[in-house]
Amino acid sequence: MVTELFEIVRVVLLALLPILAGCGITAWLLPNERRLPIIVGGGLAIGHALSIFVLITLLRVLSIDTVVTIVFVIAVPPAIYAIVALRNHAYLWDIHLGWSILALSILGLISVGTVVDLGASVWTGSTHENLAVRMAMAAHAAESSWPVMDPYSPDHQRLYRHAAQVWTAALMRASGAGLYPATVITVLASICAIAGGLFAALSQFRSYISGLFGSVLFLTAGPANFLGIWKAPFDSLSTSIAYGLATVKRDIAEGYVLGHGLILAPGNDYTVIVGLSAASGAVFLTSTLGNSANRRRVGVLLAAMTLATAGAVAEQIFPVAA
Repeated sequence: MVTELFEIVRVVLLALLPILAGCGITAWLLPNERRLPIIVGGGLAIGHALSIFVLITLLRVLSIDTVVTIVFVIAVPPAIYAIVALRNHAYLWDIHLGWSILALSILGLISVGTVVDLGASVWTGSTHENLAVRMAMAAHAAESSWPVMDPYSPDHQRLYRHAAQVWTAALMRASGAGLYPATVITVLASICAIAGGLFAALSQFRSYISGLFGSVLFLTAGPANFLGIWKAPFDSLSTSIAYGLATVKRDIAEGYVLGHGLILAPGNDYTVIVGLSAASGAVFLTSTLGNSANRRRVGVLLAAMTLATAGAVAEQIFPVAA
């Protein structure tokens, strides 16, 4: 138990480095922004998305051991900048304590639900095929040299759609943690990134209340609707198109009424969550382009990188991001 606890602590501290780097990048992109919720929310959204982009890009030409080291070394300067900026600038947490507690409680409940769903899918005999395959890829990448082998095409090297698995493997290699703790931390970081990115983006356009309700709506309903359409038994999966349409209608209604969307996604395929977090980073970075005081050209480049990360994780992300 003590050993497992130390594993979790190590992987958490390691996962915090890219997030802190994301906060530093956000502070630099928005030089006139002094609202700490915007800086933190944006940093959550773009931190590990940009790290995954660097990781998956450099793996084209370098070994995974070298690339993992480079990724975390690159994250150090913006992380230091974040610490210096927080000390030297008058950032304000200008959200009432009651609203802060409400927002964090909602995020906490959703996070607990996703971890329970992930744990139930891993430790029971009903493990979903997608989850088993994705986690097997991550374990392979953590224990061997690149390339990751696709179980469906073992002779073909394919970086496409392997980004989330390789990021999990990077956490395992750098921290020494096992597959399950690294996967859980990857999922939790992605959930916080989705919430933080959407909150920060909508808050820049409108208000904190708009950001809160907008992010909560997506966290509870969006992924369920997306999965309902994606998994609908059309064509060869069903002899009745009407049955497929009825399934989609039911899943969409359940997503909005029951609010179980994000909680059910990790047990199916946790890479969907990682892809959505990267897409959330693209949404946030796009929202920063409306202010001429911001560093917009760099923002466009980083937004393209985060959207590319979403595509490298799972190509089905693009309709959701749009």
